[in-house]
Amino acid sequence: MAKRIWKTSPDSGTYRSLDNPAVHPRDDLAMLELFRGGMPVGDRWDPPEYGLFEDPGDSLKPIGDFLGFGGAPFLVVNSRALALLHPTVKDDLVEVLPLRSTLGELAVLNIGLVDCLDHSSSKLSYFSSGGIMSIDVYSFIYKRIQRKHIFRLPEEPMSGIFVDDAFKTIVEENRLEGLIFRGLSQV
Repeated sequence: MAKRIWKTSPDSGTYRSLDNPAVHPRDDLAMLELFRGGMPVGDRWDPPEYGLFEDPGDSLKPIGDFLGFGGAPFLVVNSRALALLHPTVKDDLVEVLPLRSTLGELAVLNIGLVDCLDHSSSKLSYFSSGGIMSIDVYSFIYKRIQRKHIFRLPEEPMSGIFVDDAFKTIVEENRLEGLIFRGLSQV
């Protein structure tokens, strides 16, 4: 049975994002780097407390159920979104990590990598060294994701979170806010 795959991103243009101005950008990058391999990081997880990004005009934006975190390879969710999504994604290599926040209970969803990109059917651009520069058209190997609702790709571990229709339906039916879905392909 075919299913649709969606690439997600936080809707930081409409909703508030997280920030901690006391954290040096180098330390934020080191924290983000923990997630590159798609493995559990709970034993090394000790983030500082985060609050809302403060910039002129941002205070007028609402706070969503998903919060942006500077292009992170994980999702930041509030307790309501976690309660609704966790039963569906708990078996999908998702590690739930608490995030210290001035906003109450937030969690980071550390999403595992799944080797499911069909290189022969996808449209890929390469660096001269042979590494993948970009993925312009995604094609997935269905049998590797047929029971997955959320995953990341080893080919772009820091920039893509993919979900299926079941995940998207939970978000839409429960009016969870702060996440953008871009339709990619049907597998």
